Amino acid sequence: LSSCAALLDIMISPQLGRLSDTVGRRPLLILPPLLALIFRSVAVAWPTVAVLVLVKLLGATLSSTYMVAIKASIADDHSRRGERLTGRLGL
Repeated sequence: LSSCAALLDIMISPQLGRLSDTVGRRPLLILPPLLALIFRSVAVAWPTVAVLVLVKLLGATLSSTYMVAIKASIADDHSRRGERLTGRLGL
């Protein structure tokens, strides 16, 4: 299940980068944590295997969405100071 989530993450990350450029960073920083909270609440209320698998896959997608937006916003904030950017991103 985790490998499927990782594969989904690899497939969707480039599209998420384009989406963050189109929609903006703020919606992609606010919506994924809220949606993850809702999905995990549903998993707590109905803990069936199908719901847990769906929540795991959606959680991986939301996590990658959030990480793309956070790294892009850090890059935007530090675009003039490249050496500080690499330090902040842990590279």
